[in-house]
Amino acid sequence: MIKNKERNWESHAATQGWRISDQLFNSWKDAVSNEYGDETFKAPQVKISILTGYNKGKIRNTAVAQYGLSIFWKQETAESPVSKPNSNDSSKQTTSEKK
Repeated sequence: MIKNKERNWESHAATQGWRISDQLFNSWKDAVSNEYGDETFKAPQVKISILTGYNKGKIRNTAVAQYGLSIFWKQETAESPVSKPNSNDSSKQTTSEKK
């Protein structure tokens, strides 16, 4: 965990990763830029965990709300950002769809 000695915050970017929707990300970016200047905002919209172990290469936090400089997170089961459910999975088809 990365801690800033001058301010009271922790970075979960390396430890858990995150995903922020376009709407929340743009609103958050505008709020930070208005408060501290355009050049200060450097946060990525999607950050994949870089640490080794269970969370490596996964995302655990999804933004659910944004107010001013704050982001509110929902922590989910770690998932790989490239793994998506297969919509063509025949086990999910109804009986009438199966041949």
